[in-house]
Amino acid sequence: LLEYAFGTSPVVAGESSPRLPINEITATHFIIRYQRDTTLGDITITPEACPRLSSWKTPGSPGAPTGFEDVLISTAGNIQTREARYPLQANGSCFMRLRVMRQ
Repeated sequence: LLEYAFGTSPVVAGESSPRLPINEITATHFIIRYQRDTTLGDITITPEACPRLSSWKTPGSPGAPTGFEDVLISTAGNIQTREARYPLQANGSCFMRLRVMRQ
């Protein structure tokens, strides 16, 4: 399902331009940058965060970590580039992940 969601082949290793998520730490945020193909209406890609690997929350949901957001960066055709961001100084440590689900 991850290969399908991020446009890679399950049988070809080392593809030249995979759309797999990238983790980055800036001076102010921990970031997961990912690309979403808007033509894939049968899946959802949802960023989630939690402080203790127990109760995962989506951006803006009740109890979500302060400052956790999912931002559209750009669109090229049917490919959206998005960033899930969590401020480094907010509420101490936090874990982030992308949940990919089939609808």
